[in-house]
Amino acid sequence: MRPGCARLWASAALSVLATTVAFAQPAVETAKKDETVTLERYVVTGSLLPKTEGETFIPVTIYSSLKLLQMGAATPIEGLRSLPSFFGATNTELDSNGGSGTATVNLRGLGGTLTLINGRRAGANANSGFTDLNVIPIDAIQTIDILKDGAGSVYGADALAGVVNVVLKKKWIGTQVRAGYGISSEGDARQWDTSVAIGRAFNDNKGYVTVVASYSDKDTLYARDRQLSGNADGRPFGGLNGGSPTFAGHIGSAGGGLILNSNLDFGRAPADYHAFNPSTESYNFRELSPSIPGQIRKLVHFATGYELFGRRLESYAEFDWGNQFTANGLAPAPFALNSTAARNSVYNPWGQGNTVPGNTVRYRGTDTGNRLTEFDKTDYRAVLGIKGEFDNGWAYDSAYMKSHEIRTLTEKNGVFNSAINAAVTAGQFNPFARAGSTGTFNGHSWDNHAALTAALASGKKPIDDTLESYDLKLFGPAMTLPAGPVNVALGYEWRYTHSTFNPDAVYFAGDLLGYNSSNPFDASSNNNAFYGEVSVPLISPANAVPFIRELSITGNIRYDVAKVRDNLTQAGRSFGSDTKRVGLRYQPLADVVLRATYGTGFRVPSLAQLYAAPGDGFPTLIDPLRFPIGQQTDVLAQGNPDLDPETSVSKGLGVIYSPHAVPGLNFTVDYYRTKLGGLITDGAQFILNQNAATQGPGFVYGNPATINPNALYADRIHRNPLTGELDDQTGPAIDSTNLNVSERLAEGIDYSVSYRQPKNDWGQLTHTLEFNQVLKWELVPEVGSPARDYKGHFVDPASDAIAPGSIPEWKGFYNLLWEKGPWTVSFTMNYINRIQDDPNAQLTDANGHYAYLDTATGNLVPTDDISMERYVTFDVTATYAFKTDNKWLRGTEIRVGVQNIGNEPPPFSAGAFNDNYDTSLYNIRGRYFQFGVTRKF
Repeated sequence: MRPGCARLWASAALSVLATTVAFAQPAVETAKKDETVTLERYVVTGSLLPKTEGETFIPVTIYSSLKLLQMGAATPIEGLRSLPSFFGATNTELDSNGGSGTATVNLRGLGGTLTLINGRRAGANANSGFTDLNVIPIDAIQTIDILKDGAGSVYGADALAGVVNVVLKKKWIGTQVRAGYGISSEGDARQWDTSVAIGRAFNDNKGYVTVVASYSDKDTLYARDRQLSGNADGRPFGGLNGGSPTFAGHIGSAGGGLILNSNLDFGRAPADYHAFNPSTESYNFRELSPSIPGQIRKLVHFATGYELFGRRLESYAEFDWGNQFTANGLAPAPFALNSTAARNSVYNPWGQGNTVPGNTVRYRGTDTGNRLTEFDKTDYRAVLGIKGEFDNGWAYDSAYMKSHEIRTLTEKNGVFNSAINAAVTAGQFNPFARAGSTGTFNGHSWDNHAALTAALASGKKPIDDTLESYDLKLFGPAMTLPAGPVNVALGYEWRYTHSTFNPDAVYFAGDLLGYNSSNPFDASSNNNAFYGEVSVPLISPANAVPFIRELSITGNIRYDVAKVRDNLTQAGRSFGSDTKRVGLRYQPLADVVLRATYGTGFRVPSLAQLYAAPGDGFPTLIDPLRFPIGQQTDVLAQGNPDLDPETSVSKGLGVIYSPHAVPGLNFTVDYYRTKLGGLITDGAQFILNQNAATQGPGFVYGNPATINPNALYADRIHRNPLTGELDDQTGPAIDSTNLNVSERLAEGIDYSVSYRQPKNDWGQLTHTLEFNQVLKWELVPEVGSPARDYKGHFVDPASDAIAPGSIPEWKGFYNLLWEKGPWTVSFTMNYINRIQDDPNAQLTDANGHYAYLDTATGNLVPTDDISMERYVTFDVTATYAFKTDNKWLRGTEIRVGVQNIGNEPPPFSAGAFNDNYDTSLYNIRGRYFQFGVTRKF
């Protein structure tokens, strides 16, 4: 799509709105001059002071649970993904390899979004507790407030680039039962969900109790069930052949060696093998691997409160509980056998005791089933607090909170290295035979299935995260100026976090093939913070100043001191930081509001980033020095106690136009600029890339003698001095210990137009058009190095840890809501602009030109297009509410919907780690039908 097409599309939609406004004018009634509307004040996300929605200094988007359901969302995260500012890599329940079922929010691709529940932290860290929005029942949600600005001066560490505050139902009165079902047009990806909500008031409305319980069950979708994800060979689309060289019958290196002739069950002599052609004979692991893991969720929300002394003293309590089971997995475990055991096998086709070609025998137990990675986590959150208001306008709120998560990863169908090698030595396992085969040769018998089954292993990796906090907030008018009261808020927060990781001994024994090694970890932190906010009205309408209807300023300041400790070594350190924000709100006319903000933020390194124990990983890497490299490389990952905090500086400027001549019409434009510094990373690919970029002019590709020993991170990379290849034979080839590196800069504009037409005989229409435009998105890998431009680009963090994922130049939606009597119909058009794919992951021809494989001719066809195509989808949801006295239908609503009406698959991405598409931005499910019924009593 041409760069101007998105703007043209937006202009067309605006024209439709403008035309609608024009035709709607006769229906508008002029408000009476003496008519006064009083708006309720409440604490808006991003502030400590009660305000009306129109008085905010910062941009806040609010979604209700009804809005989420009208969008066809079965979970909160499904609805939030439509946000124009929701892009960049993040945890998603759509991930297979590496996915845990957790789903979190990333605003503007910056990775600095803090998640709250009722204004308090949702979990012990960015991936724990109720930061996973999937474990919050959608029917328990009152609203979700999305603050697209840094708020470190209000909430402390982690609120670098935005805040998501989930406001749960409290004084909700009634009874509701809801059930839903979804299924794709392919007949798979089925999902069931049901919920019950009960709310009651008691003792003359002095007290209330609200309970919401829900259950959902989602089927696994396998990679083979979609054309896009079904094959690891991406060459027909312009990607690389990601097929695996590790399978039964393959001997030698990843890029060469020999494989067993197809007509044989096992090798008897060297003549039984032929040269391995990785282009056509690699193993397609996608035939068996999941694409979207299945999940079962059981969730409960409870809230209660009681006025002990009227509004002066009210006690309240909240309790949330959730259990989520995610059934993920990988293709059957690949492994290379111990060279000594394979050489001495009685079945060695080159003769017992003789070295096999490449000194490597590869195998994959396709007969014993997939590696299973099951995530079972239980979360609870409890809050006990008091709040009240005094006659002088002052109020207070104080509460103790505890949040706890126990998350257990169970990995099954790995292989004990020692056990399988012992079976090879004993002749019970023939490493030169196909998976699952049995036979007799030279007087010895083997049963590969039985031997491998006996060597299978499983292990558990339990993670325990605890968050405790206490907070006290006081707010009210400090003094009165001619323009109005000066409101002040003061507060204190204590926060304690504790994280432990205790993997089974099998992981740190280094004997488990098919899974990464791990070691125990135990750390804690103690944080104390003092903060304040002031809002000063300078001019109000009562002052009658020309062209200054209203002018006010606000300021926030917060000081945090965090003490962290490794509980295994007793080592520790402290972090201190002050953060601030100032804001200006200027209303020159009744229809126009201008606002501006400036703020700072910081994020203390997580406990895992500081103190995680050493462990091995085996990522797929690209060697930028162009020496041969295997499919996977042993990499050391561990914490770094010397890390510095990440920091942020945010600037914003916005305008709101709400013409009184057209009630219900609102235009909002917000410019933002956020810079993050000291980014923490642990990426092996990043280390390789930076090392290559600083080799200097003396380096010659393919010549190991010219490798610069003084290049950046040379001390973290171990290469074979004779071949130049990454060498992990005696230990990890790369030390990927956490380090502070780069800075990120995001600059852009959020556009929003909404118009709620007056009612007429045809009902009422509400138009909403929202877009985000990225003006600049840059990353500086190292201080002094040139900035990389990521605007309109995609690089998967699995390939380069500091990469942001997809940064679309334009992303947005248009929604049309029609309401008439019992009917409500919501129609949405979603748009994501064209994105350039990772150039390092593309197929090239002999001339170094981008190409794709023509499967009909087997030839490479040159191409200049390596982009992920623009993505446009359409959704519709219709709800009918029975308005009748019939006792069976009274209070019943029926909802039907279709997401992705056109069944558009995600655009192919050669650089994507999972399933050939960016799972953070798209969904491979395809056209999806939804049915639901709600009964209110």
